[in-house]
Amino acid sequence: MLREVEPAAGAGPPDRPATPDWDSLAEALHETIAAAIPLLRADGVGLMLADQQGALRWVTATNQAELAFEQAERDLGEGPCIAAFTAGQVIRTADLQCDPRWPRLGPAARTNQIRGVLSAPVLLDDQAIGTCNALTTVARSWTEADAGAVRAFAVVLGRLIGSITDARHKTELTAQLQFALSSRVLVEQAKGVLMEREGVDAQGAFELLRRRARSSERKLADVARELLARRP
Repeated sequence: MLREVEPAAGAGPPDRPATPDWDSLAEALHETIAAAIPLLRADGVGLMLADQQGALRWVTATNQAELAFEQAERDLGEGPCIAAFTAGQVIRTADLQCDPRWPRLGPAARTNQIRGVLSAPVLLDDQAIGTCNALTTVARSWTEADAGAVRAFAVVLGRLIGSITDARHKTELTAQLQFALSSRVLVEQAKGVLMEREGVDAQGAFELLRRRARSSERKLADVARELLARRP
């Protein structure tokens, strides 16, 4: 469940809303897009959100090809994800590499081996704040059922974001989530190192990291970063 940092007991009325738990939100968003892969029969799924200038930036994705493709869209200023965000509706392409709507994106799609793309706008207060995107490495004729499914996932993502943010937080949402997700990646990598080195399972590795963080009064991500830096 998503949480917010509560004020201390006995404290007076806060001057501003409780600080959002970005790590919990990032984890929930990542789990949601991961769950979309088998249901959409996609090779990758990602989430993009608009920054303060209204440009889409990746927040989380299930593989590196998705990240590279979304970055190419942003750099070129065209593509199905941008079209879905601008039009506020589901956009699909069976084969991006030969789709005349986005001629400059074709070469980038070939480089990243992206063919089929299905993108739905993520809405918050009836305003598009980003897109949920499904990608395949082979040409794919998306069905109406596929479009309905990605639209449903986009609704879930919008509700997750809306459950922990308010208008004052929207402008910092993308940067905060990227930071939280980057921290999670470091922790997962450090857990893998400890599992191999100490012969423990994932939970045991996490407990080791957490004890080190608590004993040194540091953040979990900082301990993970230090461990990775010392890895032979």
